[in-house]
Amino acid sequence: MKDRATHSTEKGQSKLPAANRVLMLMALGLDPPYIYSDYELQAAWRRRMSQVHPDHGGNPVVAAAVNMSYMALISRIEMPVPVDVLL
Repeated sequence: MKDRATHSTEKGQSKLPAANRVLMLMALGLDPPYIYSDYELQAAWRRRMSQVHPDHGGNPVVAAAVNMSYMALISRIEMPVPVDVLL
């Protein structure tokens, strides 16, 4: 049986470089070893943005990194994520 983290038939999520994908999922507050549907990614993005949005007292740089992570995961493209603001 293959590990879900290395095998995905879900619209090519596994095409993202593994290290970038892990950081992007962590930015959304998700557990990296799993493959998530677009619906699950959107729900995680909404939860995370409610925590980090500048209108709710959050940091605009962190909010931008969360947005970039979400967009990259949804569009399945490689996008640099400012790691230092997420850690």
